[in-house]
Amino acid sequence: MIYQMNLRGLEEGFKEFYQHTLDGLLDQVPEDASISSSIRKVNKSYVGLLNIFSTGGRFVAKALGKSPQDTVNSLVKQIQEQIRAWHRTRFSNDEPMIWYHEDPGAPRKEALLG
Repeated sequence: MIYQMNLRGLEEGFKEFYQHTLDGLLDQVPEDASISSSIRKVNKSYVGLLNIFSTGGRFVAKALGKSPQDTVNSLVKQIQEQIRAWHRTRFSNDEPMIWYHEDPGAPRKEALLG
């Protein structure tokens, strides 16, 4: 997993809290997921952006909060909703699966299964 975090104008212990929160989200997405995140203080508010990239899809959230924790809670809620939607559809029959013939003597063929 790759973390890229840009945190500006935040308390010293916030990074550990946020990383722990992100670890919980990564437990719900494919293993190859990587995170790009930004939270910064703008005047009296906190602006956040969270991107999770994986082979299973891309999950994106933007939030504005009165505190860093409010912003994180909003980001996490948005991402969790997207993850739930992804979980519901990832094994549906709506998407074709590709099957390769494994007989070493035969040429490789593709067949779409629905």
